[in-house]
Amino acid sequence: MKLHEQIFFEIKNKKLNYKSYSQLFATLSKNLNTSIDSIAKCVNKMIQDGDLIENGRKQLVSPEELGIYKGTVNANPKGFAFIEPKIRGIKGFEIKKGDKTDVFVPASMLFGALDGDEVLYRLEGKDSGVIVKILKRYNKNIVGKLVRGNNSIYKGIKLDSENFYLIADNPKFGKPVLIPQREIKEAKENERVVAELTFQPEGKGVPVGKVIEILFGDDVEQGLVSILCENQIPNIFPEKVIGEADNLKVDYELERKKRVDLTNKLIVTIDGEDAKDLDDAISLEKDGDCIILGVHIADVGNFVTRDSVIDKEAFNRGTSVYFPGKVYPMLPQALSNNLCSLNPDEEKLAITVEIKLNKFAEIISSKIYESIIKSKARLTYNLVQDILNKKNIKINNGIANENILDGRIDNKIITMLFEMETLSNKLSALRNKNGALNLDLPETYFQIDENTIKDVKRKEREGSYILIENFMILANKVIAEIFCKLEIPFIYRIHGEPSKQRINDIITVLQSLGVNVKMSKKITSFYLQNILNSIELTQFRDVGNKLILRALEKAIYSEKCLGHFGLALPYYCHFTSPIRRYPDLAIHRIIKDALSVCKNRILETTNLNFAQDVTKKFKNNYDLEEFVIDAALQSSERERKADQAERDADDLFKAKYMEDKIGNIYTGKISGVSSFGIFVELENTVEGIIKIENLPADDYIFDEKKFILKGKKRKFIIGQNLCVKVISSNILTRKIEFLLKET
Repeated sequence: MKLHEQIFFEIKNKKLNYKSYSQLFATLSKNLNTSIDSIAKCVNKMIQDGDLIENGRKQLVSPEELGIYKGTVNANPKGFAFIEPKIRGIKGFEIKKGDKTDVFVPASMLFGALDGDEVLYRLEGKDSGVIVKILKRYNKNIVGKLVRGNNSIYKGIKLDSENFYLIADNPKFGKPVLIPQREIKEAKENERVVAELTFQPEGKGVPVGKVIEILFGDDVEQGLVSILCENQIPNIFPEKVIGEADNLKVDYELERKKRVDLTNKLIVTIDGEDAKDLDDAISLEKDGDCIILGVHIADVGNFVTRDSVIDKEAFNRGTSVYFPGKVYPMLPQALSNNLCSLNPDEEKLAITVEIKLNKFAEIISSKIYESIIKSKARLTYNLVQDILNKKNIKINNGIANENILDGRIDNKIITMLFEMETLSNKLSALRNKNGALNLDLPETYFQIDENTIKDVKRKEREGSYILIENFMILANKVIAEIFCKLEIPFIYRIHGEPSKQRINDIITVLQSLGVNVKMSKKITSFYLQNILNSIELTQFRDVGNKLILRALEKAIYSEKCLGHFGLALPYYCHFTSPIRRYPDLAIHRIIKDALSVCKNRILETTNLNFAQDVTKKFKNNYDLEEFVIDAALQSSERERKADQAERDADDLFKAKYMEDKIGNIYTGKISGVSSFGIFVELENTVEGIIKIENLPADDYIFDEKKFILKGKKRKFIIGQNLCVKVISSNILTRKIEFLLKET
């Protein structure tokens, strides 16, 4: 049991007598045989995080004992908000699946809480509540228009005529921000600016801020800055971080003494055309009837040490963020694009997972060790797909003996790629057999030329993507299983079973569409995949995939190994992208610590006799336990914001692309139905709304169970084909509006 769990158990289940916190710390120290400093640090953090709270007698208790819960504010432009409960309470503060839905909080009960803030709230009825305490403010920088008050009224707040205010682009940020005259800098009225919040009241009143940037450039550039600020994504690195990264170097002769030298192995990378942060490479060799797959991951942990300046910045960012044609990396470019990136024909430090598989692609054994590699080619998904489609090459008996690709690719590499394809197909078959979900969700591809969006296209996943995906999933599974069995602090990727009610709602929708699917007593990934298979060749394929995705739990990071529903795996983690994901970097360092006590610094799954030594090394490492808990929670939150920012950026680029398409006619499918209109998605993935007031006149009733907007004369149902006309495209709101075009 982790230290915080032990403390929580002691406080919640035992009647501890104490008159002061120091007395409590001393009692806990004695009961748990742990230093007072460790106890004090842990308890204070639990109070700060809202996992312990004082009752009326100045005693610490679980908030839920007082009917108080932790959650995140999701504000509405109209002033009220919903609280998203913390489903995963990390320190015994846990809400069971299905126990709580989003909680409504009226504007009068927010008490200064704003969109994104982490709060404690008390239920005041079945689904409504009141804010008790603001734990952590989310907003720091706000983008919007600078206006004079002029004694006007904004959302019920009088704007003083003598002051300037910032009106946020984000409609969820419900209050104007007062900008004192001295803090306006060179900004002028009606200019769009970035303001840093310097004061946020916890009751009535408005936030106060100062202008830190005046926005120039075109509407897309300004829109991207707004998205970055809304999601608290930094776009520059502090000078200290850049300086530390620039000074990092490698002594390859020294590293060679403790690593396995793989520089002569046939190893390649496969990435997107524009990728510069190459953090995974692969190799494949035959061993009789068996295959040895090598997954070689950039050893970022060798350079980014715990609590270094770079590490703290990476922890805060949590992940790299990818916009069309742009990337906001987790690590400075000196690391992400150069020192760590597995660029071709350069010696690089890696952590290698070597997996031996039989002819059925079942794992026989595996090894983990530190290595030095030299990639023989920087391949792209498109090029590999051309090879797998046998474009410009000739193959005899699985061996490439003629290569017409301008001599770019060695024939040995081409032969290896076909062997990899065979293995990938077997792994896909095994995943299907085990019940893994295969959601077919196409991506959007933006063709950008000289900052102009030339085209927006639907991009399907091809075999080259699936090949890399299969190999990375396999490596992640192997790593997670080993370290779970070692029982040492680790970060896992978990995905919970979906709510039966939510899945049944989806079944109701599909049945209303005429799809022959039945309810099930038990929700399994097999069951959901069978539903997807049944609609694969129908017009409801895209709709069904999206509906099931929305019904699934969000995958998160956790210090507990609870399995991955979607992948149908009992063990899973993220190990393969340490350049762009913090959990991967964090567990790389744990892996390296474990390897340091292994014979020859090699961890072999067929010989776990060293486990006692590894367990001893990590025993009672409460600092690491707390770190992986914090890193898992932080990484989950940052991933959620990065995903939102990437969706917003896609919507921005789509709105820009459609700006000069006003009046054009398109065909599409209804992708969503609501009480205020219907959403239509075009073939190129662009989505727009037809507002209910612009639909043919009728008495419409919205059936949210079946996703139908039904009138007396006609009805609109999800998946239905429609012909639409573009009538507006707003860059600022990132919204596109259609009109129904009757055929």
